[in-house]
Amino acid sequence: MLCPDVGGRLFFLRGIMVQNFNHYRTALYLSIVVALTNCLVCGLSVFLRPQNVRDSVGLCVLSVAVPAGLWLGSNFVRYIGALFLVLWGGFLLLPWISSGAELRSGQLALALVFGFSAALSLVAATILLLSRKFSVEFAEERKQQPKYKRYLRWGLLAGIGAAVVIATANDVYYLFLAKGV
Repeated sequence: MLCPDVGGRLFFLRGIMVQNFNHYRTALYLSIVVALTNCLVCGLSVFLRPQNVRDSVGLCVLSVAVPAGLWLGSNFVRYIGALFLVLWGGFLLLPWISSGAELRSGQLALALVFGFSAALSLVAATILLLSRKFSVEFAEERKQQPKYKRYLRWGLLAGIGAAVVIATANDVYYLFLAKGV
């Protein structure tokens, strides 16, 4: 049972405090829920079609990188993550908009999961890109963050750069150099 406190906070079940959400926390928690939903859908797709492992792992890594980058305070991950969330939300809504095939084919549960994930993705992307309060809170969070988060943020960016270089080298190898493959 929730009951209001004099200080504007809410208490939940015998004094466990639930803090008020600001735009930064809302975007962070929404991106965590989107990542969990995407990983659940990817796990289901791997269970049903084991040949989709490579694509599913990539989607899960991208989905988890967004809340990790927001927690670390990375502006790069903020904007790239918002772009990813917009594209992913649009990709999930595209079948509904174009034909509604999932709704007509009797796969209502799957369509609802996709619709839920798409709505969360688009709301989180809207907060990340268009909210001025989020921008102010994000900048304030970056100023007050401990040093270890700064080092982790640089490590995250170095990891993203290394992943891009490795993926590019892999593509170049298989496109031009691998003759017998």
